[in-house]
Amino acid sequence: MMSVARFAGNQRPTHIVHVSSLVGTSETTRATFFTSSFCQWLAGLIDGDGSLQVSKAGNTSCEITMGSADIVCLRYLQDKLGGSIKPRSGVNALR
Repeated sequence: MMSVARFAGNQRPTHIVHVSSLVGTSETTRATFFTSSFCQWLAGLIDGDGSLQVSKAGNTSCEITMGSADIVCLRYLQDKLGGSIKPRSGVNALR
């Protein structure tokens, strides 16, 4: 589950809390602050090169596919948001 609290003004950070379930009853909460410009850039990137997916089981994911030359951008996102980077089969691209 992800909750977002937005603040008025362009220079104020957006507060994102990401809660993911682990084995058993434990939960991990990670609070991260992103600027509005980062959130806008990410929204544009997902709009152009990404997709939001919901499986039949109700699991959600966000996938961004870029050419292999853009590995630096994907590593930046991985460092900021977590997740994994995997090659796309049959093409010179990563997701």
